[in-house]
Amino acid sequence: MIQMSLSPSVIALGIDVGGARKGFHAVALNAARQVIGQPSRLASAAEIASLMITLNPSVVAIDAPCQWSQHKSREAERALARAGIRCFFTPSRARARRNLTFYGWMFQGEAAFAAASLTHPHYTGSTSVWGQTIEVFPHATTLALTRQATPKRVSKNQWRRQLLRSEGIDPSPLTNIDYIDAALCALTGLHALNGNFTPHGDPSGGYLVTPVTP
Repeated sequence: MIQMSLSPSVIALGIDVGGARKGFHAVALNAARQVIGQPSRLASAAEIASLMITLNPSVVAIDAPCQWSQHKSREAERALARAGIRCFFTPSRARARRNLTFYGWMFQGEAAFAAASLTHPHYTGSTSVWGQTIEVFPHATTLALTRQATPKRVSKNQWRRQLLRSEGIDPSPLTNIDYIDAALCALTGLHALNGNFTPHGDPSGGYLVTPVTP
């Protein structure tokens, strides 16, 4: 179901986070669920800040932990695990620094949130995400919107493209899985702007947002 109550000027910016070599992939969607401009590969968090100045998004949705944990995981991740959704557990920052080969992308995420928060503060669990930066997880978004597990004989790329189509988004400009995931981030942002979302987490570890079907 597509809910079209948002103003035409609304923009949701989705950012998929990779390691230092891979960088960031960004996709912006408007209220009509059209990809704005060209999907972008960004080499640094500074480029995220520049893109945000250009787009002035209503919400920014980033696929990375918004905070480090105090121990071995955050409540947001434990909540997903209890719901049967597998995800990476975020360690403390000190522990992550001891294994940059594995956790380097989380430091990239930290830089992305820092850049976005220059204009869009971190979401802290309120009933509105307008003008804020939210943490999202494309896998959880896919499960929430399809209400079923990924079919065994369908690739992740195919399954997520199919979801985007069912949500009224043309995936043809999205040339790889990173852009697909960035679009799913932006889609989560649009659902959240409409109030169709659930926050998972707590103040100490931050909140992860998943959509709910209207």
